[in-house]
Amino acid sequence: MKLIATDMDGTLLNQDGEISKDNAEALQAASAHGIDIVIATGRTYEAAHRPLASAGLSYPIISMNGAVTYKNRKEIQRSAPITESSCERILTVHQAAGSYIELFTSQGIFAPSRKAYMSVVVGMLQTAHPELTTAAAEQYAERRLEDENFQFADDFFSVLDNEGLEVYKMLAFSSEASVLERMKYELRDDNELALTSSGMGNLELNHVRAQKGFALQEFALGLGISLEDVMALGDNFNDLNMLQMAGRSVAMGNAVPEVKEASGFSTKTNTEHGVAHAVHEMLHELKTKSS
Repeated sequence: MKLIATDMDGTLLNQDGEISKDNAEALQAASAHGIDIVIATGRTYEAAHRPLASAGLSYPIISMNGAVTYKNRKEIQRSAPITESSCERILTVHQAAGSYIELFTSQGIFAPSRKAYMSVVVGMLQTAHPELTTAAAEQYAERRLEDENFQFADDFFSVLDNEGLEVYKMLAFSSEASVLERMKYELRDDNELALTSSGMGNLELNHVRAQKGFALQEFALGLGISLEDVMALGDNFNDLNMLQMAGRSVAMGNAVPEVKEASGFSTKTNTEHGVAHAVHEMLHELKTKSS
C-alpha cells in the first residue's frame, strides 16, 4: 500500500468528534513507512481541518464527498460543482417534498433561517443520539454555525444568481424517511447527480464526479499511485464509491451493511480505534512480505 484514504465521521473520529491518540499515532506510523495519507470526507475543509489540527495532524483533504480537493486551505487541486440546471431542479424537488436543505458553496454555507436551522439540526442530533440533552444539542448546533461560515437566505434561487458562485453540495434533512425517498425518486433520472447519505435522516447531493472514489483516483494519479495500492476506510453510503475503487477496502465495525458487503476487509468500530487497528494490520502484512 502506498496511500491511505480515510473517512472522518464514523471512521477516523470517535463519538466525541475527535481523533484518538491511537488513530493519530497509527497514521503517523504509516507516514513514517513512506505511505501518503489523504482525508476523504463529506465535511467542508474547515470542519475537517479542526480535528486534524487538534490531533497535531495535517493532510490533504478531499472535502464535501469529492467536490473539492485541497492540498491546503489556499490550494485547490480539483473541484466538481453541481450544474446550475441540477441545482434548480433540486430546489424545486426539495420545496415540493418539504425537506430542510443547506447549500455548500464557494461563498459559504446557506441555510433558510436561523430558526429553521436550530430546529432541524437539534432535532436530528437528538434522534441520532437520544442520550444528548437539548442544551448539548443546541451548543453543538451553535458551534457549527460559528465554525462553518453560515449565511441565511429565504430564497435559494436568488442565491444561485450570486456572481462567481459554485455549489459543491446540497444537504437535505428530514425526520420522515418518505420525504427523502420522494426526493431521490424525483431526481433519479438526473445523470449529472450523485445521491448518497452520510447518516440517518440526511440526503447528500453532489455532481456525479464529486464522489470520493473519483476524487481519490485523481489524487492518487497525481502522486503516481495506482488505486490497487490504495487502502480506503469508511462506514457509510457516501464511502461506497471510494471503497469499491480502492485496492484494499476496509469497513468499520459500525459500518452500514452495504459498506461491509462491498469491502474486502473489516476492522473495529470508530469508538474502538478501528482505523489504528486496520493500519497496523496492513503495516504488519507489508513488513511480513518484505522480510
